[in-house]
Amino acid sequence: MSVRNSSSEFTITCVVILVLLFISKTSYSQEKFLPGTIVLNSGDTLTGFLKPMSGRMAPRFIQYSAVMSGGNSTSFSPAQVKWFRYKGGEWYFGFVGSIESSSLNENVLSSDSSMHTILDSLFVRAVMLSTASLFYARDRNDRLHLFIQKGKGEIFELAYKKYYINEIVIADYRNQITKRAIMGNEMYKGQLMTAFYECRYLSSSILSRSIAYAKNDLMKLFEEYNNCRSQKIIYREAADKGKVNFTLAGGINLIYTSIYSSQNIAWQHIEFEPAISYQLCAGINWTFPRMDEKWSLYNEVALRYYSLNGNRTGTFHATITAEAIYVKIASMMRYQIPSEKIKPYIGFGMTNSFVLNFAGNETPKPTQVSIIDSYRNYEQGIVLGCGFNWNHFNTEIRIEKSNGWSDYSDLSTKFTSLYFQIGYTF
Repeated sequence: MSVRNSSSEFTITCVVILVLLFISKTSYSQEKFLPGTIVLNSGDTLTGFLKPMSGRMAPRFIQYSAVMSGGNSTSFSPAQVKWFRYKGGEWYFGFVGSIESSSLNENVLSSDSSMHTILDSLFVRAVMLSTASLFYARDRNDRLHLFIQKGKGEIFELAYKKYYINEIVIADYRNQITKRAIMGNEMYKGQLMTAFYECRYLSSSILSRSIAYAKNDLMKLFEEYNNCRSQKIIYREAADKGKVNFTLAGGINLIYTSIYSSQNIAWQHIEFEPAISYQLCAGINWTFPRMDEKWSLYNEVALRYYSLNGNRTGTFHATITAEAIYVKIASMMRYQIPSEKIKPYIGFGMTNSFVLNFAGNETPKPTQVSIIDSYRNYEQGIVLGCGFNWNHFNTEIRIEKSNGWSDYSDLSTKFTSLYFQIGYTF
């Protein structure tokens, strides 16, 4: 079997399996609801199961079911709901009102500093609940909106807008040079001064303080105000810093070696047999915050060993062996389907390997240089993997393409490596 065919068949098989698994697992996960409570504007309280929120955008309806499977679910809009909350988790409030329509993306700003609002309906997520409560949401354009509520009053947006201005850089009687600068209409600061008027010291300091239009900056300010009024903080959003897991794993790998030389005729007749080798590794996986446990960055350090056997045919027949021990560092982005039990994932990234020991032999010795006489201490590659997380156990298959050991400018010794490994995550 050729290297090209083996790697192509493996890649196609891996992709097909993953697509089927992702479709089936996505269908399964869409039916799973979480325990929670809805309080309607009518005064009714519904305790049952709520569909999980996914992504960064603010939800515009919530599905409720009396059973965990989500059967016979009912959808409610923000106009119908006072608030809903997942058991022991996030708290959302219904909002119907005006929000700023402009973008905060600095590539698409205009020169208009005026606010332009639209009427919208969405669920805003609670950051802090007290006498002064803070909320946030992201609209369909992924623009951040922050909201305030005093006591039992209405929830309204803290207004902010970015816009362009042209600043004069150089000006004389002949010409004028300008540059584009970004400014901000910080109306939210005036709104906060008015809202926090009972605490005069705090209110009067807002304009002189560096308070960005950001959830964390405003949360500190809201906490100061509630402390000033001696009001208890009922709820505070838990900080989401992602999740870190450690993995110990080991397994085998099958190596296919591809040899190519455009000038050395003897090297053109060298073939290596597929070789089975092994590696032991330790990895750390950081699941990104606010990504529903889907995207993560996985870094791994491995100790890899291989032993190759090859033959040079033609006029100059010879037997060749190559043996090496590497320390390999792999960095991969992973996408995982979250579920309670089996969690399939796919990963892609790059590898960097450093030689600890290399030994080779060619018998009989060639009259010129041998293929194994010059080797590089550093090997690079790209890797694609797919696997499953199940409880604390992990199974993964990978395909890696790397540039092999040769340090000759006219000799390519590329590796195609197929891995199978089992690990334990804690």
